[in-house]
Amino acid sequence: MEKDDTKGMRKIHKIKRSNRAKARFLSLALAFLLCMSGMLLTSCSISKSATGTSASESRTAAKKDAKNALKPSSKKGESSEKTSNDTDSDKSSSKTDSNSAQSETSAESKSQSSEDSGNRVSFLAVGDDLIHDSVLDTADAAAGSKGDSQYDFRPIYQNVKEDIEGADLSFINQETIIGGGRKGYPCFNSPDALFDALGDTGFDVVNGATNHSMDAGVQSIRHEIELFRNSPMTLLGLYENASERNTIPVVERNGVKIAFLTYAYGLNSSRDRTHVSLFDEKRLTDQVNQAKTMADFVVVSAHWGVEYQDSTNSMQEKYAKLMTDLGVDLVVGTHPHCIQPACWYTNASGHRTLVLYSLGNFVSGQKNEKSMYEGMFKCSFVIKDGQKSIEDARWIPLIDYYQARQKNAKELYNFSNVQVYKASQFTAELSQTHGLTGFQNMEVSKDRCLAHTRQIITEIPIEDN
Repeated sequence: MEKDDTKGMRKIHKIKRSNRAKARFLSLALAFLLCMSGMLLTSCSISKSATGTSASESRTAAKKDAKNALKPSSKKGESSEKTSNDTDSDKSSSKTDSNSAQSETSAESKSQSSEDSGNRVSFLAVGDDLIHDSVLDTADAAAGSKGDSQYDFRPIYQNVKEDIEGADLSFINQETIIGGGRKGYPCFNSPDALFDALGDTGFDVVNGATNHSMDAGVQSIRHEIELFRNSPMTLLGLYENASERNTIPVVERNGVKIAFLTYAYGLNSSRDRTHVSLFDEKRLTDQVNQAKTMADFVVVSAHWGVEYQDSTNSMQEKYAKLMTDLGVDLVVGTHPHCIQPACWYTNASGHRTLVLYSLGNFVSGQKNEKSMYEGMFKCSFVIKDGQKSIEDARWIPLIDYYQARQKNAKELYNFSNVQVYKASQFTAELSQTHGLTGFQNMEVSKDRCLAHTRQIITEIPIEDN
């Protein structure tokens, strides 16, 4: 009986071992199937995510990453500015030598870093951000109670924010000084909330060298410089002291280096040339030549011309020829408060320069029709197979909008709701409610804007849809 029991027990153990083996096999098989299912789900999720992200969203995210990477650590533009010329100070001279060495290294390596890969940088530029009292009133109303010294300029730019954020690099001419005050025409001083709005809207490069730079004195220039000191935005053309005038900002995107220079024709309120970059043939020549050793492309912001004139003057033409001869790639013109021609020029070496004589205003409260018709410029800086070029250059017409009441035949009052629109967004209703429509026989409309733009801009495509 004991023997039979033993045989029975052995048989039972064999069955149990067999069942355990089967169970382990089934468990492994189930785990394998679950793993494969998870991989397929992950693959589908990744595929859906990739196809669901638009090109514009990708560019905006990449631009924000680039901005964060370019934030200066302690001094203005440490990550994006290099010194171009020696100064009398031993300290400044040491800084110059260090930056010159960086420039030489950059010149040797930039072919490997960008030319072979065929890199492309999308660029956008707009004109004069002219903060009149009507613009201040609009920002005041947007921030809460009128007269509470609180301002929100962001709604003014909201209709074109997507374009500005979508470009790898966006430029604006900040016509009025951001000195922390609240003054409109004629001696401007704009509040700090304007600086916040420029960053929120997506601008990367801000020109500060204009005829209004000294309207509120040197202390306001220093105030604006301090605002930009630890900002990802690059400020052009304003200096705390003479030694800073020798710096050349270089901004890098997608492995492409772009140097920015700026010059203004003069100042309204001062003869002090220390704190603002003004036109000077020798200085411009030296800086352009230096910038060409530091960067792949050279862009010059030119604050020049005669206000409210569609045509160029002799000073503009003189400097346009000089910059073409020197091999500047792009000239972005501002100041006339109306648009002027965009022209391609070729120098003796075959290098092409695109000169935008004037983009007109971007935002203002001015009271003449053609100052309402503005330009947004777009292009791409491209390096491919060792060749550098500007591609996809085009002009997008803009319209400056505001509401106002007519006091009499010569005066408007109660300005409000200042905004900038692309002409393609400008409806018949906006035309009818524009403050200038019906004033002194004026009519601000999409059709009139496009007709005016086509008359002036003839050498680059106009994008109006």
